[in-house]
This record gives sequence, C-alpha cells and structure tokens, in this order.
Amino acid sequence: MRNKSHSKRIENAQIMLSGITDNKENLANRGINDQYIEEFKTLAETCVNQNSRQEKIKAELKDLTQELKDNMDKLDAEVQFCKRCVKINMPKTLWKAFGFIYRYRKAKPKNSPVNPPDDTTDDNTTEHTAPQNVEVKKGNENGKKETKEKPVTETAPVNDQKATENTESKEITETTG
Repeated sequence: MRNKSHSKRIENAQIMLSGITDNKENLANRGINDQYIEEFKTLAETCVNQNSRQEKIKAELKDLTQELKDNMDKLDAEVQFCKRCVKINMPKTLWKAFGFIYRYRKAKPKNSPVNPPDDTTDDNTTEHTAPQNVEVKKGNENGKKETKEKPVTETAPVNDQKATENTESKEITETTG
C-alpha cells in the first residue's frame, strides 16, 4: 500500500469513508460510530489539504530549480570569460589573486624512464601506422594458439598541408605481403 501515490491513497480513504458512512449501522459493533466517522473525515480532509500544499511546493521548487540552473549556467559562462581575460592580460605571477593556482614545474630530464623520447621528427611530422588486423584462434588440436595476420599499413604525415590535400583527393595505401 505504501507504493501508491498520496493522491491515490487519499482517494482510497475517501471511498472507504463513503462506504462506512453508508453502512455505519452494520459496523457499529466494531466501534465505527458517528464520532469515529467524523474523526476519519477530518483526518482525510487534513491529508487532502497537506497533499495539495505539498504539490504546490513541489511545483515551486521545480521552477526555482530551473531558474537556479539557468543562473548557474550564466555564472559559469561569465567566470570562463573572465578566466580567459585574466590569462591573456595578466602575468602568471598575479593569477593567484583571481583564484588560479599556478605551479612552477621543474624540467624533467629528457630520455629518462619517466619522460621517454618523442617520436616526432624535426619537421614536426609523425608517421602513423594502422594496426594490423590479427585473428587469433583459441587453439588447434595440439592446444597451441594460431595467429593469422592480415597486414595493412597506412602511413600519412601529420601537420603536412600538401599530404592532407592529396589524401582527400585520392587514397594512399600500401600493402605488404
């Protein structure tokens, strides 16, 4: 019975109230008399009033929540605008006054285990190789895993304007056997 809404439960109580009012003579031996019916009726009316008040408050809360969300979105947009302005116009040493935390980073030595060397070449291009399609079977009759490779390699330079234009006009693919 607790899974029903308040309005449904109130409706059920009002149906019960009309039923016991119409049949109070048959229920008198169980203590359902005029005084009990009046108390039941008063309680049902109180619940109706409280439920309607709660529904009004829920509607107001929903409206207020939407207004707050809209205002918070506007506030976030203003903060982002101000952050951009501060970062452009102010030196990093003064950012703390605006709520930014600027950390001086120590330079890490190159080619260390923590900082591996870059794979980029001097002209800022990197070759990307597409992964090879590999099918792995669970095992043959000897229990050994077999692999079947389908090599497909594509190379394209990064940040190279001419290569990008050529790629758009025709496909460049290389196959290896």
